[in-house]
Amino acid sequence: MRKGFGAALEAATTGEAPGAYHAVGQHSEPQARILQDTINTLYSDKAADHLPKNLSTPLAHVLTSYTPDTHEIYAASDSKYDIDWDSTGEVWSDKDGAHMAVGHQRLAAVMRGIADDGGAFGHLYGAEQQYSHHVLADIPQDAGDKTIQNRVVESSRAMGAYDGIRSDVIFDERFNKTQWAADFNHGISTGFSTALMFNPVADLAPVGDLTSKAIDVWAYESNKEHTAEANVEATEKNAKTYDAGLHDVDHMVRAWADSRGHGIDSDWTKSFVHAGQDQYDLGRNRTLDTLRADR
Repeated sequence: MRKGFGAALEAATTGEAPGAYHAVGQHSEPQARILQDTINTLYSDKAADHLPKNLSTPLAHVLTSYTPDTHEIYAASDSKYDIDWDSTGEVWSDKDGAHMAVGHQRLAAVMRGIADDGGAFGHLYGAEQQYSHHVLADIPQDAGDKTIQNRVVESSRAMGAYDGIRSDVIFDERFNKTQWAADFNHGISTGFSTALMFNPVADLAPVGDLTSKAIDVWAYESNKEHTAEANVEATEKNAKTYDAGLHDVDHMVRAWADSRGHGIDSDWTKSFVHAGQDQYDLGRNRTLDTLRADR
């Protein structure tokens, strides 16, 4: 029953056959509304915390297709997405198709349920990594520092939220952390092997070879750090020392700056690295605090 529901949900929210990766596409309002209703129902029924694998995997596939929306919800950078923490949200359309928003707390709860399955959450995390790279790659060559900082801050804040979910798993004593990290990193690597699931949409330009190589190097280094971090005993004492995700932001910004001809250790680059790290902390901590509020 659940397997059939998961497949039906994936088809209904993406308009494509279930079981495959879905490129970011032109969703319809009925598709986006079904996903929004699903998130709200799982949250309201307190069913988000423990999703069965035959539902978490299809949901992970679905949410990769909605990464521009989940990115903006966590970044809280647009008035349509910057809604109340616990809002049921809204659905709207523009030239790029339909979009879905729900409150940060609701989305994080469902993603945390998915994250019981390390591989499924690895797909989501890898999708956000790729999308954040696309957001930076699309910054105009002649952009001013304010525009650059806004993009860096928003992407870092979103990545921090994803890492807050990952950290909650690491702190959960139910899990074999080393095995979970191996599954998580496998999920990221298989996601990257799809030759970038993000087709050019909206104002995002195709990613060139230079950026693709930067993503490969960044993902490899990040995965090593995430695995090592999972072997550290998760206690309150070291709760704020989990910095593999912080290094994700560091690597992302430095790789982008390098692709634009700036030294990775130049003062110009460091200023954006520091801005990104501050907002990564904000995104991670507020998501982690929400998830652990009743634990």
